[in-house]
Amino acid sequence: MSRIAGLHRPADPRPVEDRAEVRRMLLRYPGEVEILTGPVGALGRTARPGASIGGGTASASGLQVALDGRLLNATELRSVVPSAGPGDAALIAALVERHGIDAAHLPPSPARC
Repeated sequence: MSRIAGLHRPADPRPVEDRAEVRRMLLRYPGEVEILTGPVGALGRTARPGASIGGGTASASGLQVALDGRLLNATELRSVVPSAGPGDAALIAALVERHGIDAAHLPPSPARC
């Protein structure tokens, strides 16, 4: 299990302070801290030491993704966006970038209908 924390301040962006605050929140837990900073906030996660079940952070076109888990159909989804970076968080970011948040999934196939 990991921990996820974030700040979103579109009316009063403070990237340096936001990154420091998210880092402070996550350092309470053991593990490696990953933080993304965007124009209106920061998002990060702490991975439990020795955990290898997936997760991670990624950015694409202003979207920030922090994932605590894994995609069981990542191989199938990667066939839709083969240019996605490594990791499931990058795959989610690439799917949303390509299809939008409401359509970040595979289209229904006859086998699944």
